[in-house]
Amino acid sequence: MLISLIGEQPIPNLLPIRHLKAAENLVVHTSNENASLKPAQRLKKLIPPELEVSLLTVDAYRVDKIREKLEEALSNRNDVIFNLTGGTKPMSLAALEVARARRATCVYYQTEGQRGREQQSKLYFYRFDDAGNLVFDRAEALPGNLINLDDYLRAHLEDYQETGFASGSGGDMEKAVFAALKSEMDEIKANIKPLGMKDQVEIDLLARRGNNVAVLEVKSGGQGSNKKALDQLTTMAAREYLGTYATRVIVTHADDDSRSGWYKALARALRVEVVELQYSLQKGRLHEQDARNLRQRLNEILPLKSAE
Repeated sequence: MLISLIGEQPIPNLLPIRHLKAAENLVVHTSNENASLKPAQRLKKLIPPELEVSLLTVDAYRVDKIREKLEEALSNRNDVIFNLTGGTKPMSLAALEVARARRATCVYYQTEGQRGREQQSKLYFYRFDDAGNLVFDRAEALPGNLINLDDYLRAHLEDYQETGFASGSGGDMEKAVFAALKSEMDEIKANIKPLGMKDQVEIDLLARRGNNVAVLEVKSGGQGSNKKALDQLTTMAAREYLGTYATRVIVTHADDDSRSGWYKALARALRVEVVELQYSLQKGRLHEQDARNLRQRLNEILPLKSAE
């Protein structure tokens, strides 16, 4: 049985669930609707149907009450793995106490560190020694085919629709960037509109390599458009919407406006990558130099394309 502690971010639970393929899954959440309950309910729908899954509601902050609920749910089970990545800190503390009493295996999902070609999503395994000390056992790099873009979207959103490219010059830019990146990505979707949100929340492009996702806002440039793109991107890729595990990218034409330096500095502060195009579209396609630069930058931002 795999125990998963659920907070706002579902990906650190979904990937280990699909990797470990435990026959039974206990999804532990609080009653906080948006911060834990809804993510738990969405996660349950994404667990493979051949694996059993049940939900357990616990207190968010009372370690003693959380521990009691876990012990009651587990009863005499000994074949248990605890994923300590998500949930509130008191949930992790309570789970650690229960795991220590049972000398159960614990895991932690990690993606921090340098992005790009060398990045690997890793699952760290820990065990308890005879004295009850938690010690490192091993780390496993997760395979790059555990999720697709539909999984990622449904892990964060109640539903969504693909609305097709925009009209006019904006749509032409989106099509050109889509075409330049399509062969380089494991998967790419265009113009995604989350349902149940404000009309202005729309994702121009969503790209995936392995288990890693990038949200791209595409602008043709012009006065104020890049600042607007930054605002839209930070809204769409906020922790409440598409989570903290998606890389955020603005693709735009170079802006000679004196204010562009300020917007780029703000983008860096917000951890948003900016890719500037130097040339106009040529017959609806990116100039080859712009296309190469765009692909190179995405190579640096996301790991290499996964093996077929």
